[in-house]
Amino acid sequence: MGLIMAASTYQHFAVTYSFIAEAKACEIAISFAIELGFRKIQVEGDSLSAIKKILSEVADKSILSPIVCDIKSKKEKEIIPINPNTG
Repeated sequence: MGLIMAASTYQHFAVTYSFIAEAKACEIAISFAIELGFRKIQVEGDSLSAIKKILSEVADKSILSPIVCDIKSKKEKEIIPINPNTG
């Protein structure tokens, strides 16, 4: 476990599914950390399906595809999504 180095809030509008909100929050957190100059990023989230899609090497074709694609495009940074239920 690392130290909390920064925090932010972001309001989502018209999000129908919780797993979309989780994926969008991950995307925003990674962008925020990159803007702050962090080289290693650990993101915690409750949506196992979103985390699996982000870590998967297979192209995503779900409703999360645009979000997952954006997160994967930031692969120059070391991104470590964490599911708090599995550690």
